[in-house]
Amino acid sequence: MHEDLATSLAHGMLQAQANYQSPLAPTLITNTDFNLGDCLNNELATAETFIFAVAFITEGGLLMLKTKLADLALRGVKGKIITSTYLGFNQPKMFAELLKLPNVTVEIVTDGAFHTKAYYIQHANHHTILVGSGNLTATALKTNLEWTVKLSSLTEGAFTQQFQHALAQLSSQAVPLTPAWLAEYTAQYQAPLPTKTPVSTVTQITPNQMQGAALTALQVLRHQDANRALVVSATGTGKTYLAAFDIQQAQPKRVLFIAHREQLLHQAMATFKRIFTAPTDTFGIYSGSQHTSSTRFVFASIQTLTKHYADFDPTAFDYIVIDETHRAKAPSYQQLFTYFKPTFMLGITATPERTDGFNVYELFDYNLAYEISLADALAADMLVPFNYIGVADYQVDNELITDLTALKYLVADERVEHLIAKTNYYGYAGEQLRGLIFVSRIEEGEILAVKLTERGLASQFLSAQSSNAEREQAVAALEAGTLTYLIAVDIFNEGIDIPAVNQIVMLRSTQSKIIFLQQLGRGLRKFAGKEYLTVIDFIGNYQNNYLIPQAFESGTITDKDHLRLQVLQPQISGLSTINFEAIAAQQILKAVTAVKFDRIAVLKQQFQALCNRFGRQPTLVEVYQSNQMDVRLILNKFKMYPAFVSKMTGEIMPALAADFTAWLQFISQELAFGQRRHELLILQALLKQGPLTTMEVLTILEDEYHDQATLSSIVNVLGIKDYFTATDRRKYGDQPIVDLIGDTWQLPRLFTDLEQTMLLDAIEVGLLMISTSNDKQNQFTLYQKYRRKDVVRLLNWASDLPSIDIGGYKYDVPTQTLPIFITVEKNGQAATDLNYDNNFIAPNRLPFYSKANRTLSSPVEAALFDAQNRDIFVPLFVKKSDDEGAAFYYLGPVTVDQQTTQTTELLNQRTQKMQPVVRFELVLNTDVPMHLWEYLVQ
Repeated sequence: MHEDLATSLAHGMLQAQANYQSPLAPTLITNTDFNLGDCLNNELATAETFIFAVAFITEGGLLMLKTKLADLALRGVKGKIITSTYLGFNQPKMFAELLKLPNVTVEIVTDGAFHTKAYYIQHANHHTILVGSGNLTATALKTNLEWTVKLSSLTEGAFTQQFQHALAQLSSQAVPLTPAWLAEYTAQYQAPLPTKTPVSTVTQITPNQMQGAALTALQVLRHQDANRALVVSATGTGKTYLAAFDIQQAQPKRVLFIAHREQLLHQAMATFKRIFTAPTDTFGIYSGSQHTSSTRFVFASIQTLTKHYADFDPTAFDYIVIDETHRAKAPSYQQLFTYFKPTFMLGITATPERTDGFNVYELFDYNLAYEISLADALAADMLVPFNYIGVADYQVDNELITDLTALKYLVADERVEHLIAKTNYYGYAGEQLRGLIFVSRIEEGEILAVKLTERGLASQFLSAQSSNAEREQAVAALEAGTLTYLIAVDIFNEGIDIPAVNQIVMLRSTQSKIIFLQQLGRGLRKFAGKEYLTVIDFIGNYQNNYLIPQAFESGTITDKDHLRLQVLQPQISGLSTINFEAIAAQQILKAVTAVKFDRIAVLKQQFQALCNRFGRQPTLVEVYQSNQMDVRLILNKFKMYPAFVSKMTGEIMPALAADFTAWLQFISQELAFGQRRHELLILQALLKQGPLTTMEVLTILEDEYHDQATLSSIVNVLGIKDYFTATDRRKYGDQPIVDLIGDTWQLPRLFTDLEQTMLLDAIEVGLLMISTSNDKQNQFTLYQKYRRKDVVRLLNWASDLPSIDIGGYKYDVPTQTLPIFITVEKNGQAATDLNYDNNFIAPNRLPFYSKANRTLSSPVEAALFDAQNRDIFVPLFVKKSDDEGAAFYYLGPVTVDQQTTQTTELLNQRTQKMQPVVRFELVLNTDVPMHLWEYLVQ
């Protein structure tokens, strides 16, 4: 440690060393590539104790660290926070949150202009100190441009001793945070006066940026004589306002707005009144006992309308809006579409896809005018940010709750107390708790409402059987503050607007990504005093836990490696955060490992939804662009797209020539899956333009990394016969897909229109999948993933090799390249394997062992040892475990630390004999990004 720290300080303070990085080196954190919040969470993960000295703290900032602090409490790790009353910034409610931390002592400096922002974390072998401009606030931890210097030191170091002394002095000037102190502070507290801003005289409500784009799209459709259109807009993004704005621009004489519940009609009418400056009698409700039918704007429930169509002429309305359009499968809606003949009909929904195969797009002639995703809405500041926290559910006899747990355990007093403890610990934004709790069973909700009310948390249970009057009364009570929680099962996933909700509690397993997002979305609407939404998900031993990390992705992700990374090192833009307590994270990782994403039933459901959206079978490119299915999974399982379509639809695959089938499979499996665009670009040009000269080929490749060796490799790969293994040639045939005759590149034969369409579809999806952000100056792009066969091709080797022939490393003499492949975790390794330990030493350094019975005099090992002097390129590829598939992260070129390289012996577990191996220490040119490094070492 002394030597590493000395080298790190010399690198940071005296002279930068090429190819040197270390977590101990002085670092400037600016919230760009790596933010202060992630840094603190990573440091706390291995803390033995900690002291934060920060002037300003907010509830949102504290919440970003609470899961890690909870994990530390379980380990018995304690810490201290020293803060202040300076300028009255720290609110009484924030101090109340600090009192909830069982393992943290809090002290307050009440005298002087305390303006410190410092974080001290003690580890087993060193101390980490962060000093800069970042307070413990959400914006400072995540999005503000803050400068924080991270330094490392040993206990014996003067800097650590000076820092510890300064902290001790602060502590001696402070008073402890106690309930009595907080009561006195609250009584005397005066919030700082807000900064004065000019009083706005603008009262007109105008479309936001996304609504403006949707309005333009709707106008374009009308100019194209479309009389129906659908808008898909995430919960809370102002779908009703959008409808009102479009009516404002379309200028219809009469408007009918249809919803399935009366409460929604009143909400919609209130919205329209804000947009249209018209007399009150311009608006009317047609529902229940109110049958106002002659006004310009009629807001009708579908139930009442169905019974009284005779009250209206079929052409009575020029413009009809159908709210929650995904419900339109019901006969009442079908009758509506048949009866009325408006000039224009608009459908609005947040969730167009259904599990029953109903095609909502068809109802609107496949005119999807605009789509606003949850991620887009958050980025555009249309919603409040959320802090999602995955916590471990109650344990019965040391076993977590499961999908089959008996009711008596779901409503046991111990589980209720566990619920109260967690919801209290993670809190809420604003002055008063207004929460929604989603449960799995009616009986559970009924009993839970009683037990929470008995414990001082006034709660009411609602289900599908609850009347409209009961629902409206309950929502009004929650908004008024006379209820703390509404508890629901099978309702409130949609069609309810309660902006005041500041805490969502998920007390059931996640069964659907759609429902998960619907329920989360119930609290995302903006509301005075609500800076963020707290989402607390109680995670048991549920089979579908893998849906949780999937839900936070914009598309359908089935890459298990990616999902694990999202659990262990969650990444989300803006001020929203995702955090999991350690036990909850393990349950999700367990589910990710167990799930089979290629189940036919699931794929059929996804494919049918896409067919519904397009009104036909989509092309493979359209499947990819939809972001609703994983194209890599499709091609991996079915080898080529026509075979997949045949399996999904039951239709017989078109009769294809044997040579064409081989070539289509070759493109789909090798080129589209690969990480080199070159072959695909050439084939695309040949199909569209015909034969090419070598000069024309070079022009096509001018924006890609290439040299003469690359060109020779391309010829070899497209020739198939001499490059691929015998196993692959049985699939792809021996015939080249491109012939090079003299200086002319040409296809082997003419293709039919159908064949050309299929080939171009596979080629173009391959070009889309291979990132266009690829490094144009190098064969590989840092931190992208590559299979061994991708690496072999990109290094221009003369022929492909089976992965087993490459193993952990392989030296190709003609190209002077020696790629290394490391799997950090050796789970399930054969009993004959040696006990390799490839755990990272630092983000830029890890050990690597040779194959058995090798020494430094062995040819390949000698070449690796002296690679830098011999000008051998040594790229490093790393993955966490074999369960992640065949692809490895590219971590860049490495050099060998010759001083630490040594021949050693490892035990062969089969023979129980020691065998000689060489232990190398690899040094990366570039530090592995912290979120990836933490994932690989956890």
